[in-house]
Amino acid sequence: MIKRLIYSFYLMLLSPVFALVIGLKEQNFRFKRALLVVFITLYGSTIVLSDGQDGLVHLGNVYEHYVTLPFAQFFNELISIIRFSPEYGTNDDIYIHLLSYFVGSILGMPQLFFVFVSFIYAYFFAGSIFKVLRILPKTKLSFTFYAFAVIFLLQKNLEGINTVRTWTGLWVLFYAVLSYLETKKLKYLILMFMPPLIHVGYFIMAIPAWFVVFFGRRFMVVYAGIFFVSFFYGINKNTAMESLAQTEVGANKSEGYYVEEGNDNQSEKYDKATWYRKSQKSGLQNYALYLIAFSLIFGGVYFKKMTSLENNLFSIGILTKALSNFSFFIYALASRSNLIGSIFILAAFVIILKRGLFQMDKNWKNIVFNGIFAISIALFFPYIIYKIADLIYFISFFMLALPFIPWIFNDINFSIRKLLDWIF
Repeated sequence: MIKRLIYSFYLMLLSPVFALVIGLKEQNFRFKRALLVVFITLYGSTIVLSDGQDGLVHLGNVYEHYVTLPFAQFFNELISIIRFSPEYGTNDDIYIHLLSYFVGSILGMPQLFFVFVSFIYAYFFAGSIFKVLRILPKTKLSFTFYAFAVIFLLQKNLEGINTVRTWTGLWVLFYAVLSYLETKKLKYLILMFMPPLIHVGYFIMAIPAWFVVFFGRRFMVVYAGIFFVSFFYGINKNTAMESLAQTEVGANKSEGYYVEEGNDNQSEKYDKATWYRKSQKSGLQNYALYLIAFSLIFGGVYFKKMTSLENNLFSIGILTKALSNFSFFIYALASRSNLIGSIFILAAFVIILKRGLFQMDKNWKNIVFNGIFAISIALFFPYIIYKIADLIYFISFFMLALPFIPWIFNDINFSIRKLLDWIF
């Protein structure tokens, strides 16, 4: 495997995309995971960032604050972060503070910041993806499986590296939960509590995962009930926001809600008029996921036909979705927990589809289920286009060929989206 990986690495120096496509045809999951980690790390070394994006702000902070930072000051700042009172100029989470100091001061190579960010992200992202896809032996797979596997992969993939902390925390949490549920090993249980060190928001956003892992299936009815109530609470958020805005404090809060919502993605300023952007803003993909979740709950699959692993992942997903619905007035928490919940629900659903639960018998119930899933795929389609459009803002053209050129001549680096703008 080592020789094949070295050969693939040399091939990636010519064309990362081509090398990845060739390498993913291998049957060895460990090889494919290692190859994907290398690919994503190369992506990080060529990532294209624009003014105002999180990643560029964090990178600039490494140059400005961490390159000449004395150890004593670094340590004092670390203590301040632990006390939840970060000092001015520091990165306000333990993970990014340590990483920034390592590349900026210890290595003295701040330009490698996103190489390390990408490698860490890639390790847990690739590990999570391949764990989900190899859980069950390969059987005859349906179109529905492939469609939802793609949707699962697109929920938060390479573009998540830009934020540095939030989505790294997601994949660390997901990888730890999935690994612990499979193996019950203590190291994965400990890893489950690492996301708050990556982003402080996981002190709240990881609570559903921690609760389900410790209490398991015994409260399934409660989980489903909370999810059901939160759905109706969430769909009334516009009315609630209007009521909140009647007060002086509420007006400021509600304004902040919509301002932050408006800056959520780089592609928004370019794609306001596109049909897929409008679809994404309307939340069709969320209703598609609710359609799946409610069909599994009210169709009896959640209570009777899921394996322990599937049940736990699904339970975490619906509880995290409920957290999102109940916290709609805090946009950052609501939007992030919404996506985290989607990841867990889709992971459970992809595993269920892989074992062919809805293909075993051609009875009327499975026909209804498959009809619901087909509708959900149709609702998700604009979201798939949107996610692909969002992703190409960050992928360098040189990921297609000669990725080392931006290492030497960074000024000529440009995204695939920029290339398409020039052509069309």
